Amino acid sequence: MTIYRLLSCIPAAFALLGAEAAQIAASGADTTTTRDAWRTASVAKPLDVDGDNVYGTDGYLMFQTGYSGDKHVVKPNVFADASDALPRYVTVLPAGATASLGSAKFAMIDDPTEPGSDLLSGVALVSGVAPGAEVSIFKLVLKNQPAQGVRVGVMVNNAVDRNPGAVRLALDGDATVTATHHTAQSARNQACYFFFDVTGLSGTSTLTLYVTEDTTDNNKSGEVRIGGLTFDTLR
Repeated sequence: MTIYRLLSCIPAAFALLGAEAAQIAASGADTTTTRDAWRTASVAKPLDVDGDNVYGTDGYLMFQTGYSGDKHVVKPNVFADASDALPRYVTVLPAGATASLGSAKFAMIDDPTEPGSDLLSGVALVSGVAPGAEVSIFKLVLKNQPAQGVRVGVMVNNAVDRNPGAVRLALDGDATVTATHHTAQSARNQACYFFFDVTGLSGTSTLTLYVTEDTTDNNKSGEVRIGGLTFDTLR
């Protein structure tokens, strides 16, 4: 009986050894090669994970795009006038984000619905952030995501100011599963993409995206902005 019980435990033990633990890794940054060409396949992108030279092949969310006025327009609906085609496995929820903003001064990006055309990017924002503080801005709920994992891209620095000094992605419920990019505002008003590789998740998982207020950005209002999110299946 003892030997039988021991043998019966072996398959379960191997299953545990083969199970991949949840991980989030800061997988790189594209701050120079794409500029407005995140959807232009003819522009080489070394951090495109699936080989089609397009960021957000699975899906994307770009905040308040296509602004055509001459003043800043703040909308209390974070998702107002967004360009979005989110993958089925992702739900994006505000978790600190309070509004979206459009401006004629923000960086141009590819129009995802019209290849070869550009439009003005916009931002989602969280306000009232203390100097140098980190706050949450969005939650990403993943369910039935690709088994091999997902590359999450965060577009920042497309605004002329109040861009984050850092972005961090973390798994809710496990403080050890997290990664941070220091986003460095040397490239203001130019779309920069910072990527996180998320692997080993099962069932439904919630990730929180955090932003840090940059004290060097002459940010007297305590506002922090991001331009958008992209999603690609890891290969």
